[in-house]
Amino acid sequence: VVEEIFVNIVNYSGADYIIVNLELDDCLKLEFIDNGNMFNPILKEDPTAPESLDDVQIGGLGILLVKNYADDLSYVYENNENHFTIIKNV
Repeated sequence: VVEEIFVNIVNYSGADYIIVNLELDDCLKLEFIDNGNMFNPILKEDPTAPESLDDVQIGGLGILLVKNYADDLSYVYENNENHFTIIKNV
């Protein structure tokens, strides 16, 4: 999950920096902060399933996997920064 979000920010956002905060209490909380283009991954439309395995294309499933793995997601754009938080109960 960390790699997926981090690589997406590096490859697509145009950010000059990325900050990753990690907290572990009763849950695992990951927060990604970057100054790239505003992008809310929660609103990204999920891809549709291909009709057959021959139609499967590489890529495009990472955010869907993050959505399915996480217990909670939140996104805020403030002070010209994306703040994307992933929570996983442990």
